Amino acid sequence: MDSLTIDQVFHGMDSVEAGRAREQLMLLRRAETEDEATDAVHALHEIVCYSAVTVEEETVPTVQALYLLLAVEGFRWRQFVLQLLETIICVDGVARGESSLKARVRAAVMAGVPLVEAMSFDQDRDVKGAAILLLAQTSSDRLADFRRFSSAFAEERDPVLKADLAHAAAVCAWDDDRSVGVAVATDWSKRALGDANPAVGFRVGQYLLERGIELEGVNVQEIVDSSLPRVLARRLFRMEYM
Repeated sequence: MDSLTIDQVFHGMDSVEAGRAREQLMLLRRAETEDEATDAVHALHEIVCYSAVTVEEETVPTVQALYLLLAVEGFRWRQFVLQLLETIICVDGVARGESSLKARVRAAVMAGVPLVEAMSFDQDRDVKGAAILLLAQTSSDRLADFRRFSSAFAEERDPVLKADLAHAAAVCAWDDDRSVGVAVATDWSKRALGDANPAVGFRVGQYLLERGIELEGVNVQEIVDSSLPRVLARRLFRMEYM
């Protein structure tokens, strides 16, 4: 991938923000250190989905360019790109296409799902986990994906990937349309919160708290608070750009 390819993606866009996005994409492509990569992705975050609450016209070509980067052989920072794509699809109203712009952003993200699906089998744990979480957020069949993520969770031995799969299953279980069913989602969440792997309870608990979901007889905040020291001590987390 080169500057011409990025210029083609941004063809016809001459705004200051489009120029900034192109510049950061090139910096990300050339980044040699993790700090350089996270700085570029964070800058893109601020340009195209500021504080994870809005999207801009520049978001669509940026998403397209991010997928081009993911396809570059030897590109080292795939996990951060996948995380940014997850942030973009999670901006309020994007997954539902609540406006013309948000519908176009959603379409741009969804266009790359086959590539993300392939990355969910990657040998790099960080890439695999980030891809799994993006797949959960872009799922078009939450019941089927809940079943596959929860099944994979039961078989997974890597503690970090196990937490990623638990998080993905929770996302699908508590989708707004409740296709999984509240009783099933509740039972599965309670069992995940009590898992021996502290990262599982921490990640599922965090998600429930973010969504404002309460489980009868369970102090989710207490589980999250008590799990955090063990998660940090055992380094049961992936590097993130934020």
